[in-house]
Amino acid sequence: VLIEVGRVLKNHFRETDIVSRFGGDEFVVLMKDIKNADVLDILMKRLLDALNLEFGDGERVINVRASIGIALTKALYQVKNQGKNNYAIYQAEDNNS
Repeated sequence: VLIEVGRVLKNHFRETDIVSRFGGDEFVVLMKDIKNADVLDILMKRLLDALNLEFGDGERVINVRASIGIALTKALYQVKNQGKNNYAIYQAEDNNS
């Protein structure tokens, strides 16, 4: 099941994106150069459909569904613009600026 989920993830992202198993049944995808959130919205809807999987061995059935969380690294670039050697914590209200 984990191998198939990994395969689905690799097939839904760009070659430049990094897909990795984080632990257990959790995966992380690092993406760079996302132009706007609309792209993510479309991609995640397609990914949820692709990860609607069912595995069975004749006796048991395993249904696979995904929960996806998205974090943007806006705080990183705020710190870089301030001259580095610092840190910032991203908060949802920062997204409006």
